[in-house]
Amino acid sequence: MALHLLTTAIGPNSFGDAKLVIVSFTGMSRDALHIYVGMAIYLAALLMLRGPQRHLGALALVAIAAVGGELLDHWYELTRPKNCSIADHGHDLWNTLFWPLMLTIIRPYLAPHRRRARSS
Repeated sequence: MALHLLTTAIGPNSFGDAKLVIVSFTGMSRDALHIYVGMAIYLAALLMLRGPQRHLGALALVAIAAVGGELLDHWYELTRPKNCSIADHGHDLWNTLFWPLMLTIIRPYLAPHRRRARSS
């Protein structure tokens, strides 16, 4: 039901057209936009989430958004005479997830260690 409402509201053409407008407006490549969007979602999620596992939650939100975006992208490509390439979608997923994944992996090494107060 929710997927039907989403696809009816967005539609493959409006999603693809919106991406083309963003690419032409920013002047950035699609690869660069994937990197920026992934980092923006990751950082926004870090600001909103709380708790010791918030980095994993932020990474999960980036992954959900990336997969959802690629599904919409693939749906858009099916309406065009363009060849749908699974490898291209994998490349886009990699671009979107790479830096959020790296920051999640190295986070324990960057976090300041809290010292316990010595009891006298």
